[in-house]
Amino acid sequence: MGFAPTGRHTKFHAGIASSNSLGARAWLSRQYNSAQRFPIAVYANAFLEAIWQAGDVEAVGRRWQADVARAIRQQFQQQGWYQAGDVNSRVLLAFCLYWWVSFAIGYTFEVEILRDLVQLDVSFRAHDPRQRAERYAPADCTIGAWTGDVKSSAYFFLTAHSASLPHDFYVSRYYDSTARQRHRMVILKRYVWEQINGETRPVSFPHWPDLLLHPLRFAFAGQDLIAVDYEVWKEKVRQYQQRGGAARGSETAG
Repeated sequence: MGFAPTGRHTKFHAGIASSNSLGARAWLSRQYNSAQRFPIAVYANAFLEAIWQAGDVEAVGRRWQADVARAIRQQFQQQGWYQAGDVNSRVLLAFCLYWWVSFAIGYTFEVEILRDLVQLDVSFRAHDPRQRAERYAPADCTIGAWTGDVKSSAYFFLTAHSASLPHDFYVSRYYDSTARQRHRMVILKRYVWEQINGETRPVSFPHWPDLLLHPLRFAFAGQDLIAVDYEVWKEKVRQYQQRGGAARGSETAG
């Protein structure tokens, strides 16, 4: 793994070096955007290629996540960017690590899902996260006319209260507090679920059972949504495609 920073981050590095001469709030506000980009720009390409080619995506993703996090800490210390008594440098290091870990967890999960759909022989189109431009594509994948996104957790609900969810389905996961493990799930628009002949049980969001033993229907941000176990969803999609079903997008949902 190549962990050396490139010349593109000179401005970011200089900002760290001058932290003691600037007010904490003003300095941090100028550095946050650069801090967010720094670990991604340096390490993203090699990381994404590694998990894309990996036999065990999760294991390779976890290893890279930990190795790069250590490299970021070492780089801060070796270059003198981290000062134990300087709250600015401590916060900035934590911020860099936060963005790197979020990036690594998110794309590891996404590649796992894309790999799994290929193995099941579900027909879909997906962006290639190894290409920087495609990482900013509006959707991670499409199944027919349905657009979808892959989220490593349901955090996106926290920012969706004031706006409609733009995609037809979201592959995510939730935490089972009883078994202390995560389970894959899919949140999808009701019209999509109806097209693949799904049945539901109504619930009040966010009061869900620990396990999705049955598909659940709930209202959120003015929309009718379905929460269903990932394995159930992908099998229904596979069967729907085998029957010759053509996915219809939201504009034709009636």
